[in-house]
Amino acid sequence: MKKITCIICNKEFEAKDDSSAKVCSRSCQTRLGRRNREDYAMLQKRTEETKPCPVCGKLFHREQEDSDRVWAQRVTCSLACRDRKQSQTRGWVKEVTRQCEVCGEEYDSNTGHGFTRTCSRKCASVLSHANGKTLDRIKACDERTKESKKCLGCGELVYRKRHETDSKWQKRKYCGNPKCNRGDPAERLAASAWCRVALYKQIEENYGIPFPNYSRPASDVFHLLETTLELPPARYAVYGNGEIYLSEIGVYPDYFNEDLKLIIEWDDYSHYNSTFQHNEKSNRKKQLIKQYFPGYMLLSISPEKRTTAEIVEALGKIIHRLKSSVASLR
Repeated sequence: MKKITCIICNKEFEAKDDSSAKVCSRSCQTRLGRRNREDYAMLQKRTEETKPCPVCGKLFHREQEDSDRVWAQRVTCSLACRDRKQSQTRGWVKEVTRQCEVCGEEYDSNTGHGFTRTCSRKCASVLSHANGKTLDRIKACDERTKESKKCLGCGELVYRKRHETDSKWQKRKYCGNPKCNRGDPAERLAASAWCRVALYKQIEENYGIPFPNYSRPASDVFHLLETTLELPPARYAVYGNGEIYLSEIGVYPDYFNEDLKLIIEWDDYSHYNSTFQHNEKSNRKKQLIKQYFPGYMLLSISPEKRTTAEIVEALGKIIHRLKSSVASLR
């Protein structure tokens, strides 16, 4: 329970802690309602009072929250008229006539509010979206939308966009239909022929093995590592008789050296997901290699932000220790 003072009779009374009571009894509640109605009627009468604005000549009404002192001090109808009256009284603002840079109409302005370029907020918005361009440049952008050309795919007219540059407009050949964006049939045929030639060349380099796809930078690194450190022959693409197929787990490791008991995986960007973590396929492949080849050392190389020399140097140190351990076991 808490003690509350009645706002009508000023008596103290007890109420619950979560109570919002303001009066102590029904009689005080009746008196409070009557007082509120009288106050509301008085506020409504205030809004009926008016006076003329000496600047624009319009009649403006009194606000409900305006006290008698505030209403007596109010002279103008708005802040704009108040500023104009003060500026005219002090004599430091001059009325000037300007031409709008967007629509071209004339409008009255004054030097007290700074240098204005438009007659209204609508024209100001158009000017701001045009990045401050003048009326002539805005009209030039409007003229661009009248230019058109035929789509090479479907033959329909394609209209130039408002802010499309000359170089982009010259390069545009098709409309927005995905079927048309496939390009000219002759160009598509030439591109597909080039892709086939590149694929045949890739297969030829890899000893005629069409699958799986390999990384040429990885093959160059493995070949440089093998020739520099004089390693025993291993299986990898291009220079190492192609990648070996591990039938036990059904995968192709990027580098497989049976003498050194070494397997190397080249983790380029295709091995990662959008959060820069190894994807499920890459993790599954490494888990199978560790499970079925426990006696082998598995190394993962991420070529991102590393040069070939840095990769070879880091692998050389690891392989040197591995060769020493293998020699001691023999």
